[in-house]
Amino acid sequence: MSEYSIKNKRIARNTIVLYIRLILTIIVGLYSSRVILDALGVNDFGLYNLVGGFVMMFSAVHAGLISASQRFINVALGKDNPEELKHVFSTILGIYIFLTIFAVILVESVGLYFLENHLNIPSSRLYAAKWTFQFSVFSLICTLIGALANAEIVAHEKMQIFAFVSIFDSIAKLIIAVSIYFSHFDKLIFYSALMALESIIIQLINWSYCIIRFKECRVEWSLDWILIKEIYSFSLWSMLGGLAFLGFTQGVNVILGMFFAPAIVAARGIAMQVQGVIKNFADNFQTAVYPQIIKSYSKGEIDYFKKLLLVSSKYSFILLLFISLPFLLETDAILDLWLVEVPNDSSVFLRLVLLSVLFNAMTIPYEKAIHAVGKVKYYSLTTSLTFLSIVPVSYIVLKMGMKPYSVFIVQLVLTLIAVSIRMYMAKKIVNINLRDFIYFCIIPILKVSISSLIVPCLFLFFLPKSTSRFIWVSCFCIVSVIVVTYFFGMTTYEQETIKKAILNKFHKVKQHYK
Repeated sequence: MSEYSIKNKRIARNTIVLYIRLILTIIVGLYSSRVILDALGVNDFGLYNLVGGFVMMFSAVHAGLISASQRFINVALGKDNPEELKHVFSTILGIYIFLTIFAVILVESVGLYFLENHLNIPSSRLYAAKWTFQFSVFSLICTLIGALANAEIVAHEKMQIFAFVSIFDSIAKLIIAVSIYFSHFDKLIFYSALMALESIIIQLINWSYCIIRFKECRVEWSLDWILIKEIYSFSLWSMLGGLAFLGFTQGVNVILGMFFAPAIVAARGIAMQVQGVIKNFADNFQTAVYPQIIKSYSKGEIDYFKKLLLVSSKYSFILLLFISLPFLLETDAILDLWLVEVPNDSSVFLRLVLLSVLFNAMTIPYEKAIHAVGKVKYYSLTTSLTFLSIVPVSYIVLKMGMKPYSVFIVQLVLTLIAVSIRMYMAKKIVNINLRDFIYFCIIPILKVSISSLIVPCLFLFFLPKSTSRFIWVSCFCIVSVIVVTYFFGMTTYEQETIKKAILNKFHKVKQHYK
């Protein structure tokens, strides 16, 4: 078996593990959201999203470092130099600790002042909001320090433990959600406290695994100031990307919280939870591919590197389409089945968010490729400022008296602009052939997207709104994407690989029962 075949097999195996994890976490996660919304009520659910999300904005100080950690650890692994790997890890850990202390000081001063004076929080719930704020700070510390452990696990491609911890995390959140019903304390405060405790437990598991399994995590304290400068040079520009992500997620929550009641933030919270679930379908595939993108570039395997980019771009979009199409066509039916009480505007918010995620997904691998090369300055500056502009533009739009959904239209437009910039920068930095991207990625995506809509839309237009129509539309969305992808989205080589894999599996089963 060739080296490339082994790598592709590893990617496939890790992808399967991550998707098993995803299916379980989706089932548990969606039910947990239903229980939490019902237990807290729309206003407290919105308040938790507003305050918790506001605190998480301060993770921006780590945003660029997360990308830098993954990049430098993967490069060291690609060189197969244990001493260099230990040196890199020790240096990055020192930076993480320093920035976490800085983030806590910032959130407890500037953040607390902003909470008390600028967010639209009912006076009767300000006491609970302050406790939620403090417990969210504990969660923030765990998230920041835990990011390095996650980077180690992903870099070593240990997706089994990654999947196990994610499943445990989902089950723990479900237990927390159910326990709120039996609490005699303030439900919002009790929920925030349990979520902080759960964050601590999750990161203890991650770090224990890393220390036991990876020698470089048994820290021998040393700080390399030249390496720190190199990491900061990379992470400073990548930090803009993290700021942009926080602007797109938590920043918009804060803007909505300044103009509208917590119920509107709750509606956006529902849309963002569904977006997170659906986005994970593409993220899992990208998580499996990302280490190979960096390692293949660091080893000089440029042909494999570019082929991997084209394939991962195409399937990132198709995997998202596979799960998001039923949500786009039957949004109201899904929300009615899922939630006891559906916050107003949730369906409009959700459709616009999913369109943004779909357009963004197909070019994310090229962002990873630019990170692999290390030339992130101009790329991060242009794309991040584009994404980050959602905060001031949304503020201006809402100040003009526009409806809450206008924020999501702004998000969609900015996503399309950022996608165009990303591909232009990839052509310049990674020497990507845009003609190949259009031929091997865009054209198959258009064929699959348009063809997949035909049968589900027939049911949508000719059947009255009902549970049976929802079932028919959802089933044919899934079947259509699978069938159409095989005939119109795959190359002949990919089709032959699928056939061979199915025949081999069939042959093994047949031999087993002989």
